[in-house]
Amino acid sequence: MHFDFHKDLEEAKKKEQDLADLLMSRGKTAKVEFNNDHRYDLIVHRKDGGRWTIEVKHDMTQMRTGNIGIEFESRKRPSGIAMSEADYWCFALQDGYWLIESMKLKRLIRDKGWHKIGIGGDTGSETKMYLFRDEELKKSMRKLEDDRPTGWTWEEIGVGRR
Repeated sequence: MHFDFHKDLEEAKKKEQDLADLLMSRGKTAKVEFNNDHRYDLIVHRKDGGRWTIEVKHDMTQMRTGNIGIEFESRKRPSGIAMSEADYWCFALQDGYWLIESMKLKRLIRDKGWHKIGIGGDTGSETKMYLFRDEELKKSMRKLEDDRPTGWTWEEIGVGRR
């Protein structure tokens, strides 16, 4: 993490592209669109006609801290999970991509599955985030394996609703 919005954004966009490529390689995705507002990052169009949205987060400090941060406020305004309309959140971590339903993540926050609130971000942002211990949060997520066969179904990760 650079604590520089533009540099961090550039790295985040690379992770979004990598995730889009991974999803396309699975054989069930017809198209992935990129979105540039607070609602979500990707729109995934499935070959069966359904679609779902993903918020992609690149946590660059997770390996060092053992935490996964879920932003909820920046510059004294709601941000992150407080503003996202994504169906799923996907975390680009050191050991791969991890997916969780947004509603499940919000329940974990509501039920105080996090262990503390952290403050960070670029200078002056006073970004606030819920900090989850990475191994605990991973128990509620699904890892998207690079070597998973193309016969993998959306239902295996719970995305067959739409």
